[in-house]
Amino acid sequence: MAESLREQVMAFLSDRSRMELRFTHDRRNHILIRSPFDEDTDFFYLLRSHGDADPHDLGGAADFAGIYSHLKYQAYTVCYELNKLIDVPEENGKHFISKQISQMASDMVVLAIHDQPVEVTEESKEPSYDREYFLKYQLEERAYEHFLMRTVPEMKPIVPVEGITAEEFVIAINHPRQLAEIYARRYIRKRAKALNQFLWEKPQIIARIAELEATPGERHYRRAIRESIHDEKMVRMLVTKDKKYIDCRIEAGVLNLQRSFQPECGQRLLSVMEDGRLQQEGV
Repeated sequence: MAESLREQVMAFLSDRSRMELRFTHDRRNHILIRSPFDEDTDFFYLLRSHGDADPHDLGGAADFAGIYSHLKYQAYTVCYELNKLIDVPEENGKHFISKQISQMASDMVVLAIHDQPVEVTEESKEPSYDREYFLKYQLEERAYEHFLMRTVPEMKPIVPVEGITAEEFVIAINHPRQLAEIYARRYIRKRAKALNQFLWEKPQIIARIAELEATPGERHYRRAIRESIHDEKMVRMLVTKDKKYIDCRIEAGVLNLQRSFQPECGQRLLSVMEDGRLQQEGV
């Protein structure tokens, strides 16, 4: 049985002794050209023509068609026209692989720091705010958010992988951890001051969370309400004022439970009634 066109293309990609593959598809002549990049990787380019014309005779530039790794036995970043023939998975695209390297590098940053301050070099940029600003404007809000969610602050860096070069992309294909380590080290050097700032902030936030836990009151009510309607789209609310009652249903999303709440004249406090309804009482 004759090989299918897909089988012909895949056999050509893996055979480094062949430099060109000629085939006809969709009434067009094609030449797939191999360009070895390194000992494990080839780049491919595509020429096309119509009718009896030879693609080489047209003198046009070949278009990039994809990459083949002889370590992974897979094609990557294949152009749309070639992909119609060999159907490369989306995970082999540049965008997906860049995200994968970013995640690996981000995890490496956390493991490398391990809650210990890092060396600050001239490459390190200043954080966007100082300690005084954090204590005055951010500590209370961030501690309350963690209190509300019952979480503790964790370092969650996002290492950007943008403008990746052809050489870097080949490393990402064949040796992803090697490239992720390069990006992780670069991130730590450039963000050392901000990373150390977070390590200083963390115990401040944890201490404030402990104070909130030990202080009964409105914030505990808000957390109880949030947890009681966690999976609800609509909630029933009983509003009371001057001994008048309004029993209604509202969308759970309109209850701004995340905001740090300071009762003032005219504001109302939400609490959970015994039957699970929300009650809004005058303060």
